[in-house]
Amino acid sequence: MPDHIHLLVATGGETLGRCVQLFKGRCTRWVRLKGLDGAVWQKGYHDRAIRRSVGILRALEYMVMNPVRAGLVKDWQDYPWIGSPLFGPLDQELLRDSCIEHSLWKDVAQGSGAGR
Repeated sequence: MPDHIHLLVATGGETLGRCVQLFKGRCTRWVRLKGLDGAVWQKGYHDRAIRRSVGILRALEYMVMNPVRAGLVKDWQDYPWIGSPLFGPLDQELLRDSCIEHSLWKDVAQGSGAGR
């Protein structure tokens, strides 16, 4: 998304606040090394803890459908910024049978607002 980022992370025993601090710090350093000035981040962030595996799939689906809901692409697979620097592009097979076809998310993708 042009104005925000969605991340799905495992904290590895660190607090979420510490993970966000490290992530923002490293990204800001990279931006500065590229010679860019100005604000990189807004203050604060929104978080949600996921405690069940089904919650992970729902969160992942929300994230991949975000560019569709924003009207940037018609199909989530066409958005070039979906994936992971560690794991590579998002595995389409992971989502194919899990929840992308779930009617709740079809409604969201079509703009009805269901499930928000």
